[in-house]
Amino acid sequence: MSWVTQAKNLAECANLRGYLATRWFAVDDSIRTAAARFKVDPDLLAAVAFVESKWNPSAKSPVGAAGLFQTMPSTGKNLAAQLGIAYAPFAAGYSALYGGLYLSKLLKRYDNPEHAIAAYNAGPGAVDKYGGIPPFAETQRFVPAVTTAYKAIKLARLRCATGYGIVPWWGRKSYSFSGSGSSSEPRPRPSPRPQPSPAPSPAPTGAGAGLLVLLAIVGVGFFASGGDR
Repeated sequence: MSWVTQAKNLAECANLRGYLATRWFAVDDSIRTAAARFKVDPDLLAAVAFVESKWNPSAKSPVGAAGLFQTMPSTGKNLAAQLGIAYAPFAAGYSALYGGLYLSKLLKRYDNPEHAIAAYNAGPGAVDKYGGIPPFAETQRFVPAVTTAYKAIKLARLRCATGYGIVPWWGRKSYSFSGSGSSSEPRPRPSPRPQPSPAPSPAPTGAGAGLLVLLAIVGVGFFASGGDR
């Protein structure tokens, strides 16, 4: 069982809206099964699925991309044939296998993970043509969105582990799934500073000492005589 399905409060750990946390809970085992099979970081695979479909196995784009990993029919059928399984794009387990296989091939093809992510969106031909992330508006948004989601998923894992007492609180970082990717690290809680002991009053000297002696003598005499009657 994965850390996501073990988490008592996934929405809080991941800082996600409830419906997104519910979707993640539902597809996480499928994603992790595919990640293990193709030796891909499960958090990266989950990040791609988040950006592609918001973890919705029933998602379908206007251009025909379908399922959890939004594979086009021709690509999905080809991947299904390579895997020797049926083409069922709206079944989370099958879509995760298509996406996992495709991403693993791209990661092996490119040394730069961002180029592999770009190729997932725009196709390897476009990445090869431009020698990197192609200048397409959609791909230019897709790559940072995936990398930001990846960091946020890693953070959620740390937060959930922190809840189990595994990771210290200062292991957390703050990322947004849909933001610009900026982070804000809380500083380690400072140890309380020891309070200095009050400095002893300096011993009186000279005239001051003589005055104190005189007052002490007068006081002794006062109390010895019974005080003011």
